[in-house]
Amino acid sequence: MVPFQLADRVTTLLLAPIADRVGVAVNPETFRRAFARNDLYRRYLDSWEWARPLFDEGIVGSVLGEDDPVDDVLGVCNRIASDASFDALTRFMRPGMFEDDRAYLRAASADILKAGPDPGVSIPIAAGLDAFAAARGLIVARSAPASVAQKAESRLGRRVFRMTIPAMLQGSADRLLLTRVLLDGARRDLLAAIAGAFEAGTDPRPAAARYAARFENEREDICTPPAPHEDDEVRVIIGEVSIEGVTLPVDAVLTSSVSAAGGRAAPTPVDEGRGVHTLIVRIVGGEPGGM
Repeated sequence: MVPFQLADRVTTLLLAPIADRVGVAVNPETFRRAFARNDLYRRYLDSWEWARPLFDEGIVGSVLGEDDPVDDVLGVCNRIASDASFDALTRFMRPGMFEDDRAYLRAASADILKAGPDPGVSIPIAAGLDAFAAARGLIVARSAPASVAQKAESRLGRRVFRMTIPAMLQGSADRLLLTRVLLDGARRDLLAAIAGAFEAGTDPRPAAARYAARFENEREDICTPPAPHEDDEVRVIIGEVSIEGVTLPVDAVLTSSVSAAGGRAAPTPVDEGRGVHTLIVRIVGGEPGGM
């Protein structure tokens, strides 16, 4: 929810058949077959239905130009299979899974729908998204670390900044679009300040304070209950979020996963080569309030 409010555009991995792709396009017949025969995949697609307006407005997408993050996921699978540094992960991997659309879509859908987690799915996807972002100068968003591997990963990073802002934690896509319009100037300033913090070490907290002030000025409109004919709209919940900016090594996911699996892999230093500019988002305090 936080990237949807702050980013100019969000690129994410959307599960789709990959065996018959032409460039980044999916064969429509292949997609229809996958949808018809895979109940987990249908549930996964249903879980994204609420965000359709964000896709329609071009705020969220699954490709960037002609680049699809699934190619980076496949590259990570090949690295794990061929690099002895990652031998501790091979017992979790499923060789050839991403070449079989039925197996891939079922396993990945189950993992994302919390029927997992399956490290054979989650590790390549997380590492692939990091590689995709690092190669294109994008910023990655993560929730607060929870697993052993995620906590090990966070220790590999270099903190750049930490700030707190108000955010919509729950709401409809249309309400998100309204919030972006109401806060557009402050949003753009904060986004530029975040980029400046990663690139030049400047402090984004003044821009965060201005964003918070503008949010409070617009809170009533952001949270106004829907009209009677819109009473099925998702209830808006507002809360405070802590955003920590961290630069991670490109191989942070793989390195921390090897460590959690009981192996050893030398981490790539943050200050060498590419790094992954990362926002780690945490909800501040207890149960958020709503209107």
